[in-house]
Amino acid sequence: LEEHARRFQSVLYANSFGAIMVACAFWLLNPEIEVLSWLFLMGAIFAGFHLIGRRLPAVSSTTTSVDSTQLLFHLAFAVALGLGWGTGGVLFFAERLEYEMFLAMVVCCVAVVGATAFSTFLIAAELFILCVMVPGIARLIESNLVFFHVLGFAGIAYCAIAMWFALVASRTGLRGFTLSHRNSELVAALQESNKELENKNTALHYALAKIEEVATKDELTG
Repeated sequence: LEEHARRFQSVLYANSFGAIMVACAFWLLNPEIEVLSWLFLMGAIFAGFHLIGRRLPAVSSTTTSVDSTQLLFHLAFAVALGLGWGTGGVLFFAERLEYEMFLAMVVCCVAVVGATAFSTFLIAAELFILCVMVPGIARLIESNLVFFHVLGFAGIAYCAIAMWFALVASRTGLRGFTLSHRNSELVAALQESNKELENKNTALHYALAKIEEVATKDELTG
């Protein structure tokens, strides 16, 4: 949760920049009101979660229990962000081959990037991928052109691959976090052992000094 919270701002800003670039590209291809509507929707998602995120308490590595509010916030963020991109896949749909190929490329890239960005929270990563790809896939399959049907079923296969990639990235990251946590525990234990050893050495030096004093100094005459 701490790592996911650390990634939140970077994911938010990266998606904001990506949404602006995609909107500009589609505006050049086909300047319609759908582009502005989608950009306004994405802006509302970014602004809303940015404001909510600032009001939530910071996640600390010393926290012993996972805050359900933080988990729900990051889960809702992943779903809303995915639905925003998925809505674009439907709004920008046009039965033109080159147009749909470009749109499919954008959606697939967003799904893979999201799988990596949300890999610290597997459920959020998988829901993000589904929300990004399922609306566009459904729109392709509903089309009357056979090529779009093929593209839609290819999208289903790509969605499965993206979810598998998210699972692998999550497990790899979890192993990394586990090793890092264990290393931190070992370093802390070593520091504690060194401190305890220093205390024992100090006590030993004091005891040796007392023994030497007893052995060389008469208590009665001094």
